[in-house]
Amino acid sequence: MGGFDAITTYGILRFVAGVGLAGELGAGVTLVAEISSRHGRGIAVTIIGAVGVVGAIAAGVVNELTGWRMSYAIGGVMGIALLALRFAVFESGLFDAMKSESSNLSRGLLPILKSWTLALRLVKIVVVGMPIWFTLAIIVGLAPKIAGEMGLSPTPKPGHLVALFYAGAIFGDISSGLLSQRLKSRKIPIGIFLFGTAVGCALVLLLGPRSAAWYGAATVVMGFFSAYWIVVITTASELFGTNVRATVTTMTPNLIRASAVPISIFFSLIAQPVGAVGATWLSGGLCFALAALALWRLPEPFGRDLDYYEK
Repeated sequence: MGGFDAITTYGILRFVAGVGLAGELGAGVTLVAEISSRHGRGIAVTIIGAVGVVGAIAAGVVNELTGWRMSYAIGGVMGIALLALRFAVFESGLFDAMKSESSNLSRGLLPILKSWTLALRLVKIVVVGMPIWFTLAIIVGLAPKIAGEMGLSPTPKPGHLVALFYAGAIFGDISSGLLSQRLKSRKIPIGIFLFGTAVGCALVLLLGPRSAAWYGAATVVMGFFSAYWIVVITTASELFGTNVRATVTTMTPNLIRASAVPISIFFSLIAQPVGAVGATWLSGGLCFALAALALWRLPEPFGRDLDYYEK
């Protein structure tokens, strides 16, 4: 991408790169989950999440030091190196066993579409992760609008808040994964971090009017507790059989990201009558209430044997 000047060409290449990245996390988590022991897979997946967040920060540093063209060149070389490493990794035994099963075994998205139980389970997992993108899309992304209504001047810059958010998320990713292993549970740490995210959002709205520094500090707290992302994706991989596991684990993070669209639409609809701050309280309250209900209705998957299929 760094070698092109035409905006159209750049846009097409960005789209192609986005399609590839959309499936990378889910496929990686699925593979790691299937080749790890049932009680140790959480640690392995936590490493994926932590390295991923560090990568985002490293990309920003590289861009500052080299410029955007060289950044894309470095990123491309790293992508090719990653592809080479992927070829060196064997498929999981569970996947190889599935390939030798009867051809009548449905795979991919079809079993989910045919089963109300599986579809509802997927929806619950996505709803559990919705508050993560509420924080990014609304409280961070619309910070100038929200902070301006609070009376802050100058208002915080979204780019600066994103950096603070991910600074907290680095430690949150590691902490949520380790806590999950310590408690031998996926649901309990998700519940703790979900509550912490709600508290972080409240701190932004309650303490943010004091100063931009308070707004930023509360954003770090919010970023830390919003980093239950990797535990949610691990939960998705553990709650579905081998024939649909990769599909679900790939769909989950992308559907959670896509939830920012209805959240933003709802926010826009109510922002005019109640204001940006009021809309943040209402849309956030709805997101967290739905996430808590969905989490309560999910089964506990920690330590589950992944050697099974969805019929």
